[in-house]
Amino acid sequence: MSLPPIAVVLAGERPGGNALARARGVRSALLMDLEGRALIDWALTAIANSGIERMLLVGPGNGLSESPAVRRWSEREEVDWVAPAPGPAASAIAGAERAGTWPLLLTSADHALLRPSTVREFCAKAQALASADVVVGLVPADRVRERFPDNQRTWLRFQDGDCCGSNLFYLRTPGALRALRFWQSLEALRKHPPRMAYKLGPLVLARYLAGLLTRDAALAHIGSRCEATIRAVLLDSAELAVDVDSPADYTLAAQVLRDRPAEQDE
Repeated sequence: MSLPPIAVVLAGERPGGNALARARGVRSALLMDLEGRALIDWALTAIANSGIERMLLVGPGNGLSESPAVRRWSEREEVDWVAPAPGPAASAIAGAERAGTWPLLLTSADHALLRPSTVREFCAKAQALASADVVVGLVPADRVRERFPDNQRTWLRFQDGDCCGSNLFYLRTPGALRALRFWQSLEALRKHPPRMAYKLGPLVLARYLAGLLTRDAALAHIGSRCEATIRAVLLDSAELAVDVDSPADYTLAAQVLRDRPAEQDE
């Protein structure tokens, strides 16, 4: 299997921080200690150990890039730091354009339960979808419910089975930038649900809410809106559904990491 040459890792913060940062009164949850290491260190270590040669770390900003946890990575020869843009989509675009090569892996720095083996699994499955501009990693909801029955997640409800996002995206071609720009346009409308619904297509959105759309149909529709081919792969690991941006997820991640054999980080 050939891995993408570079990973873009989003490490910016929304204004006001996420729920975890607000609960702990810190500027960035990514710099908090998680089982003896900065939260950001877990995802970056997994990517570095997966075999991907280079990383672009997009954020954190506001002086946080000078923190020891971030500097330890940004000073490595194979890691470049990029100032975050306003919002995740804009930061993803900035990272992809700075990378200047395809394909690339896109993920987030709060993905503390990411493992080298799951990075490789996702990239291998995504690579097999040769016609896609963007490949999205999804985890079947049944696996997540079985593994973490008490953890609340946001479900993507499809006719052929509920899923969770994995925060793993394989951007195969420059056409992926059209998908990222469409995502950016939706972000700008997040406080205006009717306008967002219109942009997505109200009839298709109504079918999705009624549980009448399959995964492929939903992604094909979004792809038609942004003129990009978007496909999905299913991933087995329920841990991929957990990004650490809330107090409950922090507690869950800490327990999983305590119970994980050390060799699984290699």
